[in-house]
Amino acid sequence: MQIQLESSEFVTEIHGLYGPYTYGPHGDVEAITNLTIVTNKGSYGPFGTGQLDTETRFSVPVKNNGSIVGFFAHSGQYYINGLGVYVKPF
Repeated sequence: MQIQLESSEFVTEIHGLYGPYTYGPHGDVEAITNLTIVTNKGSYGPFGTGQLDTETRFSVPVKNNGSIVGFFAHSGQYYINGLGVYVKPF
């Protein structure tokens, strides 16, 4: 999936859920199961099918009008199990 931001749009927060993800014969692994990208003009997502009753919320908000200018992930074959962000302060 690709998200196209407008020229004046910037990412202000990433949030979602992480918890057990059943990965075939390997059983459960800890993974990000739900992800939302929030901008100064709206939000994209949620992507995924996380369930709050069995998972934990996470949030990476940016304060003082900063913005998230990039992010990176660590993943297995079918899941994301780590997420990091690059922040530009204003």
